[in-house]
Amino acid sequence: MPLPPWHTPTLLLGGVSPLGWKTPMPMTKTDKDTWTVTVSGTTPTPKGLEVKITTRATEGHSTRTEACTGHNMLVEEGVDTATVTPYWRQDGIEGEWFYSSTPIHSPELGNDRHYNVYLPPLLLANPYAVARHLIVMHDGQDLFTPDNTAAHTCPTDTCVLNGSWDMSSLLDELISEAAVVQDLVLVGLFATDDRTNEYTYSKDVVTGEGGMGDRYLSFIADTVLTSLDTMVGEGLVDVKPEDIMLIGSDLGGLISCYAGVAKGPWNQDGDTWGGVGAMSSIFTWNNEDMYNVVIPSSTLDTDMKIYLSAGTIDDEAYETYKVMSGLRGIGYEERDEDLAFVIGEEEGHDVEDWASRVEDPIYFMFH
Repeated sequence: MPLPPWHTPTLLLGGVSPLGWKTPMPMTKTDKDTWTVTVSGTTPTPKGLEVKITTRATEGHSTRTEACTGHNMLVEEGVDTATVTPYWRQDGIEGEWFYSSTPIHSPELGNDRHYNVYLPPLLLANPYAVARHLIVMHDGQDLFTPDNTAAHTCPTDTCVLNGSWDMSSLLDELISEAAVVQDLVLVGLFATDDRTNEYTYSKDVVTGEGGMGDRYLSFIADTVLTSLDTMVGEGLVDVKPEDIMLIGSDLGGLISCYAGVAKGPWNQDGDTWGGVGAMSSIFTWNNEDMYNVVIPSSTLDTDMKIYLSAGTIDDEAYETYKVMSGLRGIGYEERDEDLAFVIGEEEGHDVEDWASRVEDPIYFMFH
């Protein structure tokens, strides 16, 4: 970890004996940008050992101790050697997002689409850092607001057609306040002209549309998640399935809920992601078959975290409540910590309202 020049000794903090949040242990510099410490005789929590890195900063005649920005870092139980990559918030370093002018091809769907990527401050401030938490969002064309910089240039007929969620500002805020993990990357997949078909898992009996959802989720599982080095940056992301969340609204909420409940070609070998956020979902799709068919027939034995929300104004709040009740009926009643249900009072079915509460599923999954 490269340190600002006025920072000198690096110290380790921990929450169990012999470590203590008030009695840090000194670390030894062993290589360029590398400090080490050996700890023995600790009794970690069931999750592991919490640590935080601090530095002693000297400016003029004053000395102060500064902890690294963000959450405590976790060394998992049973791990003998762990490498952590902290960062210290510095003026001018915020998260960054960029639009990919080169689309990603989907062999599963036979089409191409553009995407946006958000990189957290950690990845920009510490060249050794790796992101281990990931959000994949549908309707990626509406997530960020283009400006005049090259990285943010997105065709006006492609981006923010329905308004912007302004996800970069939100994620910067959540990360800086340590409300969520600091190594959180977002990939926003643009919708195509085939949005209705791709975001639905069954053919609607009334309109005859829909039914390509399994192929769309296979595209995410088999192409997007295996192409992160190309899409995000070489070596920047190394994420486990349980630390991936899908989030969407409208039909994007419907396909997200399906991705958390159903069994499909994308998850035959176990969980492909660990959580889904379904906002203002169109649960009336195909005679409410999410509630009537998909949930009752679900056979998943999973620790999937599911977030549901709807507004009170023309936003299928009752249908969302029914889906929540159905999920409780197949096992979530005993594990409420994995199921969240939120009603947005006086909120409706639009980007502005989704943007106002999208922090809820992110916090639910990544706090």
